[in-house]
Amino acid sequence: MAHAQRPMEATTTRNAPTTTGRSRRSHAPHDSHDERRGTKKCDHTAITHPKIRFVYIALPRDYRAGGPKEFEAMEGAKMQESQHDRCSKPLESRTALVTGSSRGIGEATAKALDEAGARVILTGRTIADLERVAAGLGNEPVVIPTDLSEAGAGTRLAEAAISRAGGVDVLVNNAGFPIRGAPEDLVEAELDRILAVNVRSILMLVAGLGPTMIERGRGSIINVSSVASLRGPVGRVAYTATKGAIDAMTRALAADWGPKGVRVNAVNPGIIKTAMFESRQDDMTAVAQAMARRVALGRLGEPRDVAELIAFLASDAAGYITGETITIDGGMVHAMTAQEGSG
Repeated sequence: MAHAQRPMEATTTRNAPTTTGRSRRSHAPHDSHDERRGTKKCDHTAITHPKIRFVYIALPRDYRAGGPKEFEAMEGAKMQESQHDRCSKPLESRTALVTGSSRGIGEATAKALDEAGARVILTGRTIADLERVAAGLGNEPVVIPTDLSEAGAGTRLAEAAISRAGGVDVLVNNAGFPIRGAPEDLVEAELDRILAVNVRSILMLVAGLGPTMIERGRGSIINVSSVASLRGPVGRVAYTATKGAIDAMTRALAADWGPKGVRVNAVNPGIIKTAMFESRQDDMTAVAQAMARRVALGRLGEPRDVAELIAFLASDAAGYITGETITIDGGMVHAMTAQEGSG
């Protein structure tokens, strides 16, 4: 009881001589501070551990003295800050490889993954563009120039990624080669090239990098497909065939590797305003306005729209999503279907 009575003596007899020098140092400043403010001194500060007393003083004025409650509040605030950090950098300490990352959706995806905390491996054919993108990233990006139309390119890229970064946690198969033309005008050389880039390279990268994901017990593969695989547009039979193959392999890979902790999904963009798309239009403003009328949301997509979906699928927030092909077209397919039905 002697220990419990000591604080009361200190607060009711301010001028009483203290028993030790330590007590004089700890009470006198607080007494003079309370007298200046004209407030009653809190009894519990005299028996609280010095570190805890410091916590009370540092807390905002909204908090009221209440012993352990302030400490619990501080710990809760720290936990919230920690959760915020994890949410703002969901891919911290992970490595992502993005093919075709020198421009368009690939460039936007590289930036989104970098912002999420990932170290990004950039690949593409144009070194200058890759270096330009790398200069804007903050997590020690790696540049590996690659032409995926070449035989063996997918395997060599996988080996280089393992050699330079130790493997990957996220693989974004974005590189693609488009060709247009009537079915009767197909040329075998062009068909071989589009199959090499759009299909073969994905399978070989998966074969080369998948085992590193399996060893880690986790991984996310995102394949960039197209709404072309859903509708079959006129004059794009070869391109549509490759995108349909991507959707099918996505489902098959998800079934194979789901039990091993690797998720596989595809995104199916609609009309996205990339440099490649705009370069094929004579009057971009008129084309954009005409196409936007076919989109439920009334605008064409931006590369960032697709990139943010990919970053989500790469993160643990999408940990229960696999084997899906997710359309991101502003409602274009549904709007066109509705228009056809009403006609």
